[in-house]
Amino acid sequence: MRRAGGGLTWWFVVAFLALWGGLLFHELPHYVAKLVLIGADNSPVLPIRWGVVDAAGPFFSLLLVGGAGLVARHGQILNRKRIALAIAIASASRLLVVAVPTMRGSVNDEYGIGWGFGCPPIAIWAAEFVITTTVMVWVFSRPELRLNRGSAIAIMFGITAGWTTALTLGRSLGLPV
Repeated sequence: MRRAGGGLTWWFVVAFLALWGGLLFHELPHYVAKLVLIGADNSPVLPIRWGVVDAAGPFFSLLLVGGAGLVARHGQILNRKRIALAIAIASASRLLVVAVPTMRGSVNDEYGIGWGFGCPPIAIWAAEFVITTTVMVWVFSRPELRLNRGSAIAIMFGITAGWTTALTLGRSLGLPV
């Protein structure tokens, strides 16, 4: 039986690109919300506006996980469904990367949302985690979406390579990752 979508290198590249696409899809709403709600001059505003700016990225990341999950569950073409699955996994991986900084009280999106809305950052992260986990369990409940071991490992390596480049090269270029 032929592997859907190609070999292991193909899955690695799909996951790597999905991670970077998801990061850009996460960061762009921050910039747009900041321009609309606060302005380019960072003038003093109510904390809730900063909370909305910080919430824009995680909200769009959750939309990406949910949208990719819907395509993966209800798409007609198996390759497209599996690519959507890789996108959902890559977008969901953000929660694992921000878990430790959130638990330690570092300044990140969850901290900003908590400051703006008066909620503990850990509660914000936990809500994101529950929603994302629910979507991922719902997606993986379809038997045809289960990947073979090699494809799953290639996706994980692609996501790891994506985060490694984002946290090194991306930060050196000035991206707020």
